[in-house]
Amino acid sequence: MNEIIFYSLLLLVIQIILTYYFTNTKRFSVQACAMNLSWLYAFYYFYKTKQIKYLMIPIILRILFLIINITYGNIPKYITTDYLYSDFFENIIKNNKCCEFYTEGDYNGLLPFNTIDKNKDLEMDIQNMGLTSYNNAINSKNDNIFNEGIMKKSQINKYKWIVENLGITSNSKVLELGFGKIDLMNYIRSNTGATVEGTNLSLEQIQTATELGFKCYHINHEDLSNYIDILDRYDVIITNGTLEYLVNLGENGIKYETFADNIYKLLVPCGKWYTTTIHVSDDFIKEKNERISYDLIEHYLKNENSFMNIYNLYYLAIGNEGSYPVGRNGLIDYVKGRFKVVLQQDRTIDYLLFSYNWLICQINNDRNDSLLEKIKKNIKHLICFFVAPLYYASYICYTPTSDWRYQPWLWQFLRQDNGYRPVDHYWIIFQKNE
Repeated sequence: MNEIIFYSLLLLVIQIILTYYFTNTKRFSVQACAMNLSWLYAFYYFYKTKQIKYLMIPIILRILFLIINITYGNIPKYITTDYLYSDFFENIIKNNKCCEFYTEGDYNGLLPFNTIDKNKDLEMDIQNMGLTSYNNAINSKNDNIFNEGIMKKSQINKYKWIVENLGITSNSKVLELGFGKIDLMNYIRSNTGATVEGTNLSLEQIQTATELGFKCYHINHEDLSNYIDILDRYDVIITNGTLEYLVNLGENGIKYETFADNIYKLLVPCGKWYTTTIHVSDDFIKEKNERISYDLIEHYLKNENSFMNIYNLYYLAIGNEGSYPVGRNGLIDYVKGRFKVVLQQDRTIDYLLFSYNWLICQINNDRNDSLLEKIKKNIKHLICFFVAPLYYASYICYTPTSDWRYQPWLWQFLRQDNGYRPVDHYWIIFQKNE
């Protein structure tokens, strides 16, 4: 008994040291600790007794945590998101400028097709072209159209679109909720002279933005109501791919309504809110039950590619906290009465192209990494596997695979043989009602 207690305390000390000295996130995970201890107990008692039943301990605990994570979220909240952005992505983008962008650009005018054309034959041509490029990157070192150059151009295209369609000028005051790598805030300030502020969960990114002269706040979307009197009033508010983290799987979508209320309070009269948000596809028939997690699983089980879909859905869901609004009006329905829709564009093809671009850039960068760089990256991943509860799922979700059908992030944007596509992606401009 004293022996297992000693090993347990040793394991706890190792997790604490690795968490606070070898990660950027520096958040201790009770869930990861429980899973680590379960593996320790399983192997210890299996070794002592030779009874295989003890190896079921971590499996049973993982199932219990899965139920908790789907129903109530992670323990503690947003720890998977913190490790995803502060550690996984930061590890990936070392010596890899192409992967520094975390959400889609505007590929219109950069490739010989219109990305907002709803023609499904054109969509399949684009999809197959991208899959060919992806397979070529996996199998060879040949030059690829999806490189750093087109990635940067697509992002600049999007920034221009935002400035023009939101009417941002030198007199505008802009707030970006969840500003990421500061690229959009930099563009708006440099090209319009507008006053730009931002919020973020990462203290490291807040420090970087502050050093660049931006006024920033450490605020979670869910806690925005606590800062209404601290924040200013804005002409434009931007949520660029961050709303997907607001409502966890199994939670009620009423959080969108609460969030919209807070946006309403922060906008000046006739102010605009621009959001880019992935939605569960209109192909999925919304059930009356707002807790859609279980309905989604049932829907995918009915699909002819059941195993592939369940695999991808599982890793997409647990490797990313949050969920998506359901259907084209899935977000709009929660803001009626406070906002009118100025513009809504289906930009799923742009996100598909961005996903090809981001994954292919990662493939090429990994191929060019030295042996030492590969070892450093993998050690960092191993540390995070140990200290973060669902880091392994985030790793699987965003790491290129030789078989594109089992790449969870890419999978959601691909239309399947039966005509079904899991998600749609919309750019929406709301204007505050007077």
